[in-house]
Amino acid sequence: MRRDHATNPSGNDLIIIALGQVVEDPPLSARLIEASKQEYWTRHLVDGRIVHCDQRISLVAGYMCEEVVGVSAFTFMHKEDVRWVIIALRQMYDQSQPYGESCYRLVSRTGQFMYLRTRG
Repeated sequence: MRRDHATNPSGNDLIIIALGQVVEDPPLSARLIEASKQEYWTRHLVDGRIVHCDQRISLVAGYMCEEVVGVSAFTFMHKEDVRWVIIALRQMYDQSQPYGESCYRLVSRTGQFMYLRTRG
């Protein structure tokens, strides 16, 4: 097979064809509403007591901030999950990791359990 190097001086027959599509972001209000349905943040003392809470907890779990501040976060966890969360926290502290993650069942205001993934 003969290649014509006059028209393609590099001898490379590879061609890249790309297709781009403009994707519009949803409006800010829609993104804020969606985010508020899925997450909230809390600040805790080392013993687990909640010292500050984001108001979005009411949308996620049904609690008001005033109901959870001063209460241990372990109170709201399924009893079988508390041990594993404590182990994950100890690993984070002992290994001086910048953050740790855990997943557990949280009891909502209605008494139903929901799975919650935390990062702290």
